[in-house]
Order: sequence, then C-alpha cells, then structure tokens
Amino acid sequence: MHSGFAGRVYKQRQKQLGAGRHDQAFKYLGQDYERLRDDYLGRGGLFDDPHFPAGSTSIGYKELGPHSSKTHGICWKRPKVSVSGAVSVSGAVSVSGAVSDQGDECERGGEWSGR
Repeated sequence: MHSGFAGRVYKQRQKQLGAGRHDQAFKYLGQDYERLRDDYLGRGGLFDDPHFPAGSTSIGYKELGPHSSKTHGICWKRPKVSVSGAVSVSGAVSVSGAVSDQGDECERGGEWSGR
C-alpha cells in the first residue's frame, strides 16, 4: 500500500471521500457485517469471531493474561438484545449457554436478531 507522506495523503483523501463511514466501513480482516449477519441468521446460530475468540487470549498476555489475578473470574457474555416479536418460553433451556475459562456457567443471550 502507501507509506510515509503518500500514505497520509491517501488516507486523508479516502476519509474526505467517506471511507470509514457506516456505509463505507472498513472491513476488519475481510469481515463484512451484512454478509456475516445474513449467514448466521440463515443458520439460526450465534456468531463466534475466529479473529477475536471469547477467551482470555483476546484480552492480553502480560498483565491481563490467562492466569492473571486481574482477569480471574471474567465471564464472556453476549449483550442482551430486545427484539420486537421475540418469544420467551418459560423453563426453556438455552442452547447458547457457555462456560468461562474458569469453569463458571455464563449466560450467553442475544443472538443475531432479524430486521
């Protein structure tokens, strides 16, 4: 790509043209939000990012590594999402349950919701 002064000018021009805005978002490692959402909605599954796994290695390696006291007890959770038309079933068992690195049960709710 471009480096040095040419790189800065290129980035500035791209920004002026709208690069990075929602409708022209940069794709991290080739990931496309719309395509990913449609794929997971079609399968009815939860999105698990292979480039940012829900685990201690995504936090860090030194002060925030897997065996750090600062990260002990961290439980990865999905955000709760309110979806119009959602149905709640009393006493149902969620297939989206997960276990944290420490073995504690964590609730993972809020899978992709339809439009």
